[in-house]
Amino acid sequence: MKSNEFKTFSVTVISFFLGPLLLCAQPATATDRYSEQKEEMTEYIYPLYRMLERIMQTNKFKQGMSITSRAMGGGTCDSVECKLAEDLPKVSKDDNLLIWALQTINDTLGGNNATANSRNNLITVSRALQNNLAANTEGLACVVAHEAAHIERNHIKEEEKKRVSLDKIAAQKIRSAVANAHKAKKSNEFWAAVAVGMNAYNVGYASSQGNYAAAVQSRMNTENLARQLEADLYAGASYVQGYSQVVSQNLSRLMLSAPQTLNAMSYMEGLPASLVKRTMRDIEEYISDFALEMKKVSREHELDADKFAVTYMANAGLDPEKCIDVIDFLHRITGDTSTQPMATHPGETERKMSLRQVIDDLPPRLKRKYKNAGPRFKYPLLPYIYDKETEVVRLSLPGTASMQQGSNQRNSIVDSVLGN
Repeated sequence: MKSNEFKTFSVTVISFFLGPLLLCAQPATATDRYSEQKEEMTEYIYPLYRMLERIMQTNKFKQGMSITSRAMGGGTCDSVECKLAEDLPKVSKDDNLLIWALQTINDTLGGNNATANSRNNLITVSRALQNNLAANTEGLACVVAHEAAHIERNHIKEEEKKRVSLDKIAAQKIRSAVANAHKAKKSNEFWAAVAVGMNAYNVGYASSQGNYAAAVQSRMNTENLARQLEADLYAGASYVQGYSQVVSQNLSRLMLSAPQTLNAMSYMEGLPASLVKRTMRDIEEYISDFALEMKKVSREHELDADKFAVTYMANAGLDPEKCIDVIDFLHRITGDTSTQPMATHPGETERKMSLRQVIDDLPPRLKRKYKNAGPRFKYPLLPYIYDKETEVVRLSLPGTASMQQGSNQRNSIVDSVLGN
């Protein structure tokens, strides 16, 4: 083989094997590859889209994800008008001054939080949090990475399975306690019947002996016992109804759904107040155990999401140290709840120590990756669909053929499947 032919062959082989890598890490050019996205997406959506895309580009996710920005309540605007304004598309001051003002209030003063929903793989970031982290792009990216970890790690689905399991266990314990109460009721009724029979005998015996005062007293005792049993039973019905409502409200406040537990409590109907009160103590213990276990699972998942967010950030060439800055910020405005057993999130100290350990334990390859990274690296754009009405961006995994870039491609998507 001649020298020139060898050089040509070598270049061809190198291009064949390294071409994809060069595409993924080629220097940025003056051409703005994201001009279309900037044009069609809002100022809140575009940054989130870019952050989620970069995280998905550089980490081996198993599923596509969606992301959006919302005015999420923080007790600042509870009126019907405010809630309607939250659900409306963003408007300008000139279009509608009232809606613009309400949306501005929500964006500025709403809750500083983000959520992940594994039912539709949707990440929602509050606009207030975006505004507060506007100068900390990598910090906001860490929020996105954290929520993406919840979805990718199936935390929400795992919590749902755990909730169903714990609900079943609590319901079984409650049904057992209620069954014991009904046995006690039958026992009480038996001895009450014995007492009534004894009083009736005493009435007859006293009358036959001419002791009418004793006969009257025995009859009064019988009537009083009957009234007490009736009053206790009536009070029990009221207790059951009121207590069930309180438990339902407390479960809702704790963000727990426990249909089997509530159903088991319904069997307290027909119990007297004395036995309802005794059974209530057992029920409160079982529900408390249920809630504590669920909150424990939630805190474990938060730490797990933090851990994977660090890896996602490093792989994406973003500084995971910024995650600690976000924890500092969030706990400055919400307070440290590390000592509260009912808290859904670990406390500031625990989370920062965990993050620091994970960052320090990153392999050298990942540390070099985020320390030496920058905007000069490019990655293939992921297929996406942007819904302007709902302001939701849905990103697909690389190589997915069912989605094309841009919301304007919906017609061609359906045409490619069904034909023209």
